[in-house]
Amino acid sequence: MLYRILIIIACINILWSQEQSEIQQLREEIKALKNRVETLEEQLEQKNSPTGKEYDQQAEKIDSLEKKVGQYDEVIRALEEQEKSDDDFEVFWDNKLVLRSINKEIKITFGGFAQLDIGFIHEDAAITEQIDRAEDFADFRSFRPTITGEIGRYFFVFQPDLAIDNEIAFRNVFFGMKGLPFNGTLQVGFFREFISLEAVQGLPFLTFMDRASLVDLTPGFQLGAQYMGRVFDERLTFAAGIFREVEDDDPPRVEDGGSYAGTFRVTGLPIYEEQGKYLMHLGAGYSYRSPLDNRVQFNARPEIDNGPQFVDTGVIENVNDVQLFSFEWAAVMSSFSLQSEAMVAVFDIDGNDKENVWAFYVFASYLLTGEYRPYLKKAATFGGVSPFNSFLDEENATGAIELAVRYSRIDLNDDTVRGRRMDDITLGVNWYINPFIRVQVNYIYSILRNLDAADFVDAHILAMRLQVTF
Repeated sequence: MLYRILIIIACINILWSQEQSEIQQLREEIKALKNRVETLEEQLEQKNSPTGKEYDQQAEKIDSLEKKVGQYDEVIRALEEQEKSDDDFEVFWDNKLVLRSINKEIKITFGGFAQLDIGFIHEDAAITEQIDRAEDFADFRSFRPTITGEIGRYFFVFQPDLAIDNEIAFRNVFFGMKGLPFNGTLQVGFFREFISLEAVQGLPFLTFMDRASLVDLTPGFQLGAQYMGRVFDERLTFAAGIFREVEDDDPPRVEDGGSYAGTFRVTGLPIYEEQGKYLMHLGAGYSYRSPLDNRVQFNARPEIDNGPQFVDTGVIENVNDVQLFSFEWAAVMSSFSLQSEAMVAVFDIDGNDKENVWAFYVFASYLLTGEYRPYLKKAATFGGVSPFNSFLDEENATGAIELAVRYSRIDLNDDTVRGRRMDDITLGVNWYINPFIRVQVNYIYSILRNLDAADFVDAHILAMRLQVTF
């Protein structure tokens, strides 16, 4: 289907180019005629005393040429009006391939990203014996071609992932309406629930190769409807949505007895200066959920999308409801940035005392080349860094270089729940070669507690990524 769309776009571009060529040719002819008129007028002025007959002949030539110029001008205006017909489209490149109607009512954008990972893992023998063996890896973390569109007040996003188990996996697939009260948007479909700063940040924009383990407490992608409003120059946002938990199928589907959830998030920017070069972000989220078949399970890997789940509660039966509470904070001070979140999941088993599991992280990053992390006010999260100068575009241009460090903890232990505790320290280096290519290197030191045979055990992970956006 995609290749057919691209062929159509190419044909439209060829036809549009042909019209441009015709108009340019007419303009050149007009220029030649105008030059001819000026030459005749100069010749007429240079004659000391032209006879009446000579004067009339020259004047006739000039009038004739001026009429032709006027006719050509009318033809060009007609062609330009035809070119600007509301039904016509223009094709151009704006960091992505864009197809847009002349009246700007319809806009379709073709893009996406691919991430190629390689990693090496060393773990203590106790992890191998009691959990699973972690293998070195080399694979595509993600490959997501993306089509987005706007038709007046309506919009849609279609973003499958082609790198998951050699199948087409749905990720962001939704449509919606904008221009609603409170500068609001309504979207319906399959997307991440808005309950965490890092969870809603786009995968290609993350500072580290993967999200912090806290995000493993969130529900992830679900079917639902969400309204998001923005007030006070988009410095205060609020989002509320209703969702249903889906089975692990593509396309996603809801089984009989599927769970329901209500999720809310509010964010604010008490400080926002110089287009986000200096800012402070505050936010909080809440979700009330009825688990599918009254069962829940929480688990997490050591912050890389490969290897075994180091912490895992197993399936917990007879859970009536789960409540998620999240708190988020971030600050940008030019090239230096800080970010932190905390989340707790509260639930009861068989109507007894409340159980809870929790997680938090904090990280710092610094861009050595002077850029700063861009903040997307409409989405209330961060976008991706774009270098001031692309590598090799200018003399001594290096692209953008970023250093980052993160500490995180996820604790899946409580009175009757024993899922272990994991602490991760991650060191990261990002090299933004240009706005489309990024190289990442992460070292992760993971400390695991509550295994049967030891106070704590650990694992070392070295991972690298080449990311290309298009």
